[in-house]
Amino acid sequence: MKLQLDDQITTFSIHGEEITGRITAIYKYTLVVTNEFGSHLTTKKYLTTQGYSFPIWEKKHRITLNN
Repeated sequence: MKLQLDDQITTFSIHGEEITGRITAIYKYTLVVTNEFGSHLTTKKYLTTQGYSFPIWEKKHRITLNN
């Protein structure tokens, strides 16, 4: 499944905590997942092992969701 901005996911943060929230930013190696408790960082490497894929990341741009 290809993940996009504003998708709802459940994953683990870089600190090992299980988090559920929506994707608010996609960077080269990480994603920001935001929920009612704040923003959390997770790695693309972990999500790739779970079968997810991502939009192509361009070096000059970061993909973010403006509120």
